[in-house]
Amino acid sequence: MCASEDKGNERFWKHETPIKALKIDDFKAELYELLEESFIKLNMWANDRGTLEFATKLGMV
Repeated sequence: MCASEDKGNERFWKHETPIKALKIDDFKAELYELLEESFIKLNMWANDRGTLEFATKLGMV
């Protein structure tokens, strides 16, 4: 999961990979719970934008 925010000409972001190197059969029973937990975590990040890390400078569009 990933969250980002642009401030001026800079992009800040935070990311996390809650499922790594697993086959679908290994986590499908917990998928609904994982999605709920991820949604909650993304909302926490959105409410505490200070936890976002600098990602890159943005170019002119």
